[in-house]
Amino acid sequence: MYYVKKYEHRILSETLRFLGFTIKWGIHENGYWLSNLNYSFDYILSNLIIRYFKEKKVKTVLDMGCGYGYYVNELNFHKIRAVGVDGNVKLVDSLKNENLYTLDVTSDQFVPDLLRQVNGSRKKEREKGDHLVKNRAIKRDGDLTKNILTFDYALCLNVGEYIPKKKEEIFFRNLDKMNSKGVIISWDLPNSFNIGTINEKNGEELLDVFLNNYSYSYDEKNSKLLRDNCSNSSLKNCIYIFEKKK
Repeated sequence: MYYVKKYEHRILSETLRFLGFTIKWGIHENGYWLSNLNYSFDYILSNLIIRYFKEKKVKTVLDMGCGYGYYVNELNFHKIRAVGVDGNVKLVDSLKNENLYTLDVTSDQFVPDLLRQVNGSRKKEREKGDHLVKNRAIKRDGDLTKNILTFDYALCLNVGEYIPKKKEEIFFRNLDKMNSKGVIISWDLPNSFNIGTINEKNGEELLDVFLNNYSYSYDEKNSKLLRDNCSNSSLKNCIYIFEKKK
């Protein structure tokens, strides 16, 4: 039965990507959804994340793979300035949310593309009193002309397991570049068989990436707190908090 389920899951994942390539519906080859399906929101988890950010005095957050922007909206409501990015052009455009941008998190040009889009928004905001600057929406290193854009934390839920292995190194690099303090990330475990996933990882693999390939420490206590108390069953075993070493 296990092998049948595994085979069916692989066929469905490949079909969704074939549809993404041929009719622009399903999943793009780089891992982001092209249809408005399979986006979830955990209100309890959102509140736990907000509480964690407030305890850590986090001011700015980038949600990579934000979907409908539910977490972005909640964070902004609680005075934590958040911006979201997602590759789903139709979805992001339909939401007309000034805090959401259409970007591919596996692109080599992700960082400059985000900077360019934020700068475009900043020009519009200047006409309305430069709202982004007044509310410290983004952090720049000194002179604005240095073109450095970072956020305190990056939030990335239900994203990595859809990204093909050949693209994951770029994804991790972008994730690392965009935060100055830490990452909250989920990544499906092997044999979870969630719709469309192709690149699951166990906890040891993810810890190896962040602790050995990048300069992070693992916040095991708060990671367990999020897992034990969130309502989304697929996240209960696979959500992690990594703090960037100073």
